[in-house]
Amino acid sequence: MWIIVAAMLTAGPMTQMYAFIAYPFPDRISCKAFAQLNYTMVATIASSEFDGQEVEQIYCVPKDMINEMRFGKNI
Repeated sequence: MWIIVAAMLTAGPMTQMYAFIAYPFPDRISCKAFAQLNYTMVATIASSEFDGQEVEQIYCVPKDMINEMRFGKNI
């Protein structure tokens, strides 16, 4: 399963991310297609969770990599 992750634009060394874990996709292609077609909606939702902070980039990642991202491991 693949999920959408939005990386927020930050000034510091740590990147804040918002993961859409409730909406997994069966493969990378369908995740990427949804993210591209719905970029504005995805960015707006992520931004609203960070008090209007801008989204730097939107990614599709395997769902099982979320814990690695959460704890700062290199992926």
